[in-house]
Formats: sequence, structure tokens, C-alpha cells
Amino acid sequence: MTAPTDTAWLFAEVCGMDHRGEDCVPTIVSSLRRSSVSWNGRLYTVAAVDRAALGMVVGGILWVVHGVFEMIAPFGVASVYDGTLGYDLITDRALYLLYGIPGAVALILSSFGLITLARGRSERFVGLGRVLAFATLGAGVLSGLGLAIGSPPMSIAPIGFGTPVLGAAACFVATGARSAERGPLLVVGALGLFALPLRPLVYALQVIPLTVGAAIIGLFGLGWVALGWRAMREDRPAS
Repeated sequence: MTAPTDTAWLFAEVCGMDHRGEDCVPTIVSSLRRSSVSWNGRLYTVAAVDRAALGMVVGGILWVVHGVFEMIAPFGVASVYDGTLGYDLITDRALYLLYGIPGAVALILSSFGLITLARGRSERFVGLGRVLAFATLGAGVLSGLGLAIGSPPMSIAPIGFGTPVLGAAACFVATGARSAERGPLLVVGALGLFALPLRPLVYALQVIPLTVGAAIIGLFGLGWVALGWRAMREDRPAS
């Protein structure tokens, strides 16, 4: 009988088999498959986190733009209120789309980022935050549809509803977040909740100037930029 080769002994060491390497190949293939699945899952998680973080950054910038367009309307009036109908009528279709698109996209991207940020956490309030974030994601899509068909009530109401609900969702997610994320999430949440009385205070009561209203929405957006930037700079999640 010939002496076993070095390769055969290496197979024996790796697989715990005899030097002939019998039944080793299935073991090695199975091990490689498990490693591949693990790495694929890890890369998928990293990619999802990166996409969500980028979405929060872009969404935050769009919130700033939305605040300027909604409160200041720098390029002129896109719609006028009709007291008989009880809602706005579009006077400039192109300008209406220009003013409306940033808010709808910002709500969608911020909601998606918050959903991803809360992934894998089982706390009850975090789960409630995810549910609310899914609701605001739907509100953003609904606002986009309203813009597409030229319906001001359908495009404006979801933003007015979705912004404070997104703030509440951020507060709920903050209860289960790491200490480094908890503070920024609570600040973003508080600013989002303040959007509920902000518009009446600006338009109906006129106790807050338009520029201050735009600045508050801008701070809300900068909070999302900070959250996304932090998420992009964090260490990659383990498999």
C-alpha cells in the first residue's frame, strides 16, 4: 500500500475523514455554501443599510427644499385657495410640481430610512414606530399620486398628515435605539411633531413668520441628514 499524499492528509485534517478523502467533497461543498449564504446575507444587510442611510441624507436635503418652497414660494404662486370648493386650485402646473415633488420624495425616503433603522429590533414601541413609518411611506406615495393627477388635496394632505406621524415614529424608534442614535431621533421626532401645529400657527394665526416656519422644516431635514450621515459612517453590521 502506498503512503498517503500530503493532499490526502490535508483532506483528512479538514474533514476528520481518513486519508483517502472519502465523503470529504460533500462536506467541503456544504461548508462553502453556508459561507456563501452568510456572506450574501451580510452584503445584503450592508447594502440595505447604505441605501437607507443615503435615502435619509437625500430626504433630509429635500425636506429643507420643501420648507423653502412651501413657506416662501420663491418662484411665485402655484395655486390659490378657493373658498367655495374648500381647497386650492392650481394656477401653474409646472410650478405646482416643482413645489410638491421634494416633499413627497422626502417623506418616502425618510420613512424608508427609519424602517430600515428599526429593522431587527423587537421592542414594542419600536415595532409601533415601524408601523407608523410604513404609514408615512404610503402617505408619501399618495402625495406623489396626487401630484401626478393634479389634485392639491391629495398631494398636500398626506404631507401635512405624514410629517407629524413620521415624527412620532422617530420618537418610538428612539426608545429602542442605541444611545448614540437616541438623541438625534428624539430631536427629529420632536421637530416632526411640531409640524402639526406649525401650519396653523403660520397660516391661520400668523404668529410665526414664514421664514421661521421654513427654518423649522429645514431643521427637521438637517436632522435626517445627520442620522443618515451617522449611519453611513458606522461599522458594517456583523453576519
